[in-house]
Amino acid sequence: ANFGRAVAFASTTFLGTAGLVAGLKASITAASNLNEQTSKSRVLFGAFSADLEKWAKTTADSFGLASDQALEFAGTFGGILRPLGIAQDEAAKASQKLTELGADLASFYNSSVQDALLALKSGIVGESEPLRRFGILLSETRVAAEGVASGLVKTKASAEAVGEANTKLAIAQARLTKAQQDYGVGTTQVAQAQLAVTAAQRGLEKAIGGTTPKLTDQQKVMARLSLIMKDAALASGDFARTSEGQANLQRRLAANIRETEIAVGKALLPSVINVTRRMNEWLKESDNQARVQRAVADAVHTTVAVIREIIPILRAMFGVVQDVAEAVGGWKNLLIGLIGLKVAAW
Repeated sequence: ANFGRAVAFASTTFLGTAGLVAGLKASITAASNLNEQTSKSRVLFGAFSADLEKWAKTTADSFGLASDQALEFAGTFGGILRPLGIAQDEAAKASQKLTELGADLASFYNSSVQDALLALKSGIVGESEPLRRFGILLSETRVAAEGVASGLVKTKASAEAVGEANTKLAIAQARLTKAQQDYGVGTTQVAQAQLAVTAAQRGLEKAIGGTTPKLTDQQKVMARLSLIMKDAALASGDFARTSEGQANLQRRLAANIRETEIAVGKALLPSVINVTRRMNEWLKESDNQARVQRAVADAVHTTVAVIREIIPILRAMFGVVQDVAEAVGGWKNLLIGLIGLKVAAW
């Protein structure tokens, strides 16, 4: 009984220590990521990063995203927008809105925030399929029409007529998405909604005169952003509306736990950086590298020698265990007996 308790205590201590080490590692990683994302944000958005950093401190409760996660996603969007020549202030505002929208879409459509944000990223760069599940349609025709309707590009087509046709298509697409959610693919209701989308697409093509105006990469991105915000109007604000629901409470809890990890990691990070720096300096010396190599080689040699000694013993032990198993009627009975002895020991 005492031996059983000793083994249990040792196991619990080991697992507790392992858990503590894993927790500290997660804290250091989270704090380091916050530093990296803050640095990236400042490069992308310049002075306008200050507002994003302040906003990121509130996102755990308002959008279920820890501060490093919010800055990371905002930075991802900024990394797309800035190279296109979009100003730092506009890029910062758009990146914040898109990150918030990702949380709202995840809440509204019951998906992960990661999936919603990746779908938004795909949509911005022209991959429209991932956003369809979130009720957002970014066909080439519709993007071009939005460019006309919003005045990004000039054509002979009436901007008012194009805008009206684009709105009709957005409504038809929203109804199709709802029909798919309510009735499922292959139903009559979905088929009817799909016909309405097709008719709306034809109406849009007619409104722009049957030709698709050419947009620059920047104009395409701006048009997609405009359509995303319009099509996601129903989902916008859903995280706040349902913040006390179980799904969003769990998201908020996970974000707040990560914030705690960041706080712990911030306290540990200076010491970890100092030790890491000294280790790098120590390992740069060829003599020290040779010492490490010799130590590893000795350890491997010793391990191999021990294994060679243990193998015959293990074989002999297995033979004994095999005999015991046969004596008690098989491995099943042996395991049952061992479990019984373990219970008795306690």
